[in-house]
Amino acid sequence: MKFGTSLALALVMGVLSLSGLSTGVYASQVNSQGNMCKNYDAADATFIDYFVYGTRNLATVDKAVICPIVRVPTVLLSAAYSITVVFDGVDSSGQSHPCTLYSYDTDGTFLGSQGFLLGGSSIPTSVNATLWSTASVLCILPANGQGYIRTIDLY
Repeated sequence: MKFGTSLALALVMGVLSLSGLSTGVYASQVNSQGNMCKNYDAADATFIDYFVYGTRNLATVDKAVICPIVRVPTVLLSAAYSITVVFDGVDSSGQSHPCTLYSYDTDGTFLGSQGFLLGGSSIPTSVNATLWSTASVLCILPANGQGYIRTIDLY
């Protein structure tokens, strides 16, 4: 009798979760090292320096780097999709250096962008997304190693 009741309960819970009546959202947090960022322009490859905890620019002028946003596509139980990152970097140059989070669908359709400044832990930054869309952050790094990208955390 107990087995039959347990089996029935498990079946009902399974059906409810598949039908979309569950209130839970299945999501993953992905933390990525800043040293996965690469030079944006091919000619800048020799100026970008990678170390255990990040990426920096050793040129005498500011340089751009591009950072992939590593995500684990998950089934969300709502029609609204977004990508939210917290970008952790350091900027000791005394100037503002912009970064922009971009999102594109698998066919190349632009979905959205959101800008923020390099330096310290950023507040969560979000852009529109689809289940299989891709995202990246384009960041301007200050010259002479005066700043670096430490981590990119996806929520």
